[in-house]
Amino acid sequence: MAKRKYNGMSRHAMQRAVKIFQSGSDMIKCVNKSTWKVKSQSEPKKWHTVKINESELKCTCAYWQNHKESMCVHGLAIKMYILQNTLLIKPSDKKVRKDNVMPRYCPKGHTSHITRAGTKKRKYRDPTQIYECHECKSRFAWDEIGFVGIHYPPYAVLLVLCLYDAGNSPETVSLALQTNMDISVHETTVERWSKRFCK
Repeated sequence: MAKRKYNGMSRHAMQRAVKIFQSGSDMIKCVNKSTWKVKSQSEPKKWHTVKINESELKCTCAYWQNHKESMCVHGLAIKMYILQNTLLIKPSDKKVRKDNVMPRYCPKGHTSHITRAGTKKRKYRDPTQIYECHECKSRFAWDEIGFVGIHYPPYAVLLVLCLYDAGNSPETVSLALQTNMDISVHETTVERWSKRFCK
């Protein structure tokens, strides 16, 4: 992915990027593999064009035109969106799928008998349904993006991965989330997520 520095993105800007990302197809349109359209939040009839590839990221917004060494909110939202779609098709995540309400497989691949086993409260997320596999006795939570076992909202994980991928240190990423999103993620957690999801 294109490398852009965090460069002290403001709290408001980072929250705007997350809001764009969470709006999905209402605010983000894919033109082709490397070109995206992002709806302006200040001018509803206007769309910004974001071009992203391995070596560069460009946006038609006024902020990026004046700060080309920084990442704009549109670029960050698109990076999160692309990363989410990449994780959706990771082979390691294909074993746990949603079949109406109940998952078909446990994380170890067993299919015989899976039942609900209560819910688990999480610090930054709504309570999550826990399932139990009666074949291997494992208990697990199913997540539509494959973030099984993570207590943070998916957008926080994607934000961490995007900022870390842009060349920021784990300390900087941790500080950015604490300052801008009120989410506490330790530096070692940043490195662990990077190894798990960005192999």
